[in-house]
Amino acid sequence: MAKKARKQGSRLGCLLGLCLILIVVIGSGLILLTQLGTVSGDEIANLEETKRINFTIDPNDNLETVAMRLENEGFIKDNGHFLEYVKNNEDNQVPRAGTYKLSAAMPLKRISSILMRPKGATRVITIPQGITLSDVADLFEKKEICSKQKFWETVRNGQFIGYSFITSPGGDDTRLEGYLFPGTYEYEDNMDPESVIELMLDNFDAHTKKIPKRTNKLDDRQTVILASMLEREARSDGEKPAIASVYINRLNKDMPLQCDATIAYAMNEKGRALNFADYQIKSPYNTYLHKGFPPSPICNPSMTSLVAASNPAKTNYYFYLFNTQTRNAHVFARTYEEHLKNRKIYGYD
Repeated sequence: MAKKARKQGSRLGCLLGLCLILIVVIGSGLILLTQLGTVSGDEIANLEETKRINFTIDPNDNLETVAMRLENEGFIKDNGHFLEYVKNNEDNQVPRAGTYKLSAAMPLKRISSILMRPKGATRVITIPQGITLSDVADLFEKKEICSKQKFWETVRNGQFIGYSFITSPGGDDTRLEGYLFPGTYEYEDNMDPESVIELMLDNFDAHTKKIPKRTNKLDDRQTVILASMLEREARSDGEKPAIASVYINRLNKDMPLQCDATIAYAMNEKGRALNFADYQIKSPYNTYLHKGFPPSPICNPSMTSLVAASNPAKTNYYFYLFNTQTRNAHVFARTYEEHLKNRKIYGYD
């Protein structure tokens, strides 16, 4: 009798063990199926197709219609994936009417965030001519667009797809320096920092396309770097082409550019005259010690600076100094001897 009870207990134990195993297996399978069924927001339709194209949503378009059109026009791989991602990740389930610039190289989550963002309250931000990315970070925090930390994270890691002038793949703080075009922008208070920045990048793109054919024999990035130097050095728009000619002439003679503003940028110093020690600073932005252009633009230049950098004046100038008498312009020289005379005339020596 005791042996029979033990056998029944053993069988019962085996059954319970098998049940536990089945529960674990079934549970794991359900979890796996759930994970496999979750659409990744990083899904991309075509990584090579970076061109941004207008995509318009009409007021009567529903989510299913928008999803189908996105797939048909090549912006997403699968309309079902888009619908599922929106359902699981967006509070708003109604696409917003309007025209948007999209690219097939954008991740699914980026397209979703652009099209599904509900209308927010209108705000305004002004980007003055010649300010740096660091200044813009301060403005974004002041306007409560995002914290300075979030701004720098966006600069380093934002997608910014379709902007061919952004040559850095990411990870560096100077990636967008020079490309946040000065001006006043309307944005909505629920826009993410990347979307607000893209307003400025779009404006840069639109304005630079209006510049006549370049005569400076520089590439795109070098032109923006030169423009940023003019923005910080010139006292008026009228003298920018002449200052640009000085730098072009010095480049052609393999002379250091010797631009004070690049040193001030390296030191994050504004509004004070440089001293002897400043000119010895060890930095790739020290254009007294290093020939050629600095590694990046040193500010976000205006249209007049971009035009002057693209088409410098034709001169024989190699030197200039600040006119201490009028205090609103610079004095130019063709030779070092002439430059030394100007230094005496204007009280530098």
